[in-house]
Amino acid sequence: MQLPAEEILARLPRVSSPMAFVAATVCVGVAALVRLPLDAWAGAPLPPYITFSPAIVVAGFVGGIRAGLFACALSITIAWWSFVWPYGSFALQTTRDALSIGVYVVTGSLMALVSGFARLLLHRLRASEQAGALAARESVHRIKNLITVTQALAKQALRRTQSLDEFGHAFDERLAALSRAQSVLITAASDAVDLGTLIDSALEPFSDSAALQITRGPQTFISASLASGLTLALYELGTNALKYGALHCPDGRIEVFWTCEERQCALHWQESRSSKADPPSRSGFGSTLIRAAFSGSEDTQVDYQITENAVTASFKFRAPLKTLLSTAWSQAHEPSQQPKPRFKAANASKRSRRCVPGSICTSRQWRPWRPQNTRRRYASRVGETTGAVR
Repeated sequence: MQLPAEEILARLPRVSSPMAFVAATVCVGVAALVRLPLDAWAGAPLPPYITFSPAIVVAGFVGGIRAGLFACALSITIAWWSFVWPYGSFALQTTRDALSIGVYVVTGSLMALVSGFARLLLHRLRASEQAGALAARESVHRIKNLITVTQALAKQALRRTQSLDEFGHAFDERLAALSRAQSVLITAASDAVDLGTLIDSALEPFSDSAALQITRGPQTFISASLASGLTLALYELGTNALKYGALHCPDGRIEVFWTCEERQCALHWQESRSSKADPPSRSGFGSTLIRAAFSGSEDTQVDYQITENAVTASFKFRAPLKTLLSTAWSQAHEPSQQPKPRFKAANASKRSRRCVPGSICTSRQWRPWRPQNTRRRYASRVGETTGAVR
């Protein structure tokens, strides 16, 4: 079932397309033809632009702002040539004619802009309706997944606990982890989210299994606009693995790791099991969510493959500038492997010069400061003055 705005736009030409300008030309031509019987019915010439204003409004809404402005310019040309005296020329006899043309240019342009913006608002309405429909489907699918995951968690807790109290404690912990993972989908409020934190939160409900191994790469950030889709995709992969994948089989294994070179990053999901399973015959909504994790954003790519005994997924994206700055900062403040020399090489010859008792060290007779040297130097000075050198 098509949405109302989508149904309307499906019958209209694309904005600023050739068909949009053809529609604008047709609107102006119809307005010019309608003018002739109206003059005959009125018994006198009507105002030159009386039928062209509706044509501009229709052309702007059907074809966009550019088509509306084109209809305005075309209607001025036809009306000036055909319905302004002297007919068949662009001469102006009176100031009134010039003023009427100027007023029509302004009002016609405003009408084209307003009707063109109405077309843009219709596109936004369609995008909002599509987003609402997708959110509704996503909510229903997520609720079903939550029920399935909750049942699987309960079964796992039953198998690994010996008493009802242990089961309640383990099940409560896993439900809390599941709740925290869901909160990631709606709390990406900052400009960038740490990738490691996002992965931990999304896969926390499944972290109890030894089959899941997360290998940490360099500190990487992902933009908030991509974080929600990636979290949902990881949660979907974990859910599928728990239903009938590596987390469901005793011999399954999942490896999650990421790499990043400058700002080009890739997150990899590699799931394997020795027992074979038939891949799905058709792509379900869960697979659609995984493949549309980044919703076709610029500089992103999602590869998702299912075979008999393996599931692989890679999410490639361009990290925000914050990742590059963080990497540069960590490299600049990383402690050096070789210890720094205590003194500069230029002062190596000066270290051999020592102060002798009874003399005062000058700047050229430099030596490292030590408390005992200070006491000895002070005693030498006192000895020179009193004659009682120790």
